[in-house]
Amino acid sequence: MKLRIILAGGACVALLAFAACDDDCPTCPDTALSPTMANIWPHADGNAWTYEGTYAEYPLDPDLLMGPLPALADLRDALLAPPAGVPGDSAAGMYRLALDGQVLTESGVQAQRVTQTFYLAWPALKAQRPVDAGGGGDRLLHLIVRGRPDLRAALADRLGPAAKELTNIVAPFFLGGYAFAYEDSGYFGYGDLDTAHSWVYLEDSLAVGTEFSLRLVPMLADDIWLHGRIWSRGDRSVGGRTYRNVVECMYLVDLGEQWGTDEDGDPTGPYRAYFTALTWYAPGVGPISGRERHLLARDDSVQGPQASLVIDYVMDLVGATQAD
Repeated sequence: MKLRIILAGGACVALLAFAACDDDCPTCPDTALSPTMANIWPHADGNAWTYEGTYAEYPLDPDLLMGPLPALADLRDALLAPPAGVPGDSAAGMYRLALDGQVLTESGVQAQRVTQTFYLAWPALKAQRPVDAGGGGDRLLHLIVRGRPDLRAALADRLGPAAKELTNIVAPFFLGGYAFAYEDSGYFGYGDLDTAHSWVYLEDSLAVGTEFSLRLVPMLADDIWLHGRIWSRGDRSVGGRTYRNVVECMYLVDLGEQWGTDEDGDPTGPYRAYFTALTWYAPGVGPISGRERHLLARDDSVQGPQASLVIDYVMDLVGATQAD
């Protein structure tokens, strides 16, 4: 199998030992390609993308979760700005996403396997150390269990201790996966609970204004939804390189209305936890950048009180390999 190397800014990526390169990047694809559903995410087995990324946790004003969800435009504006306040826990490093062979889900669907690896900085070693970012068919359930305490008991047997341990750094969800499939109508994910799509990355059209929705885990709840909208198309600079005809997609996971309680367990009123993300896709390259944010309400049902929390991810492409 021949691999071609795509490098942002003409710089070599030594961390993953991709290959030698030169400043002209002669193997880079034509970034003036017109985006189509077939070329917006090159999906041959062996393709991989590497991102510089940051993870940070911020305090959250619980009032932000009260009332109806903000408009998508307001959520996008908020996502493009840093969260308010001073970050607590944080980490920086690199993140690798790869299409690696096939996987058979527990529900019997065969699809492409997505693997994920963090390369986190370990100051004592003054080096990068690979850390398996996890994954598998429970990725979506881990996401939901963080924001839906009422579903935690129903998922306890399947997730085990992870149903209560919610503080571990996890891989970015919107730039990740498990069982991945390119189909005529778009790019989808599959899970272990049933044979239906468990996730939508892109669907139907890349035209600006195109929207899609998918009810998530319908066997568990009827009010958890993924919504997506193609927001824009244009140039975007990432890692010192300008990509043309980039498609920007906005995502929202609405976890439904819940009822909050204070430290004494007394009800405080309804709230809505939600996750938002932006992913930019360059034709012939795939996802070149991602922003992701989780807004989680206070949770006293886990080991020690969990304060309201914002989890923020930033991912920018630094290099990719493509199988020819």
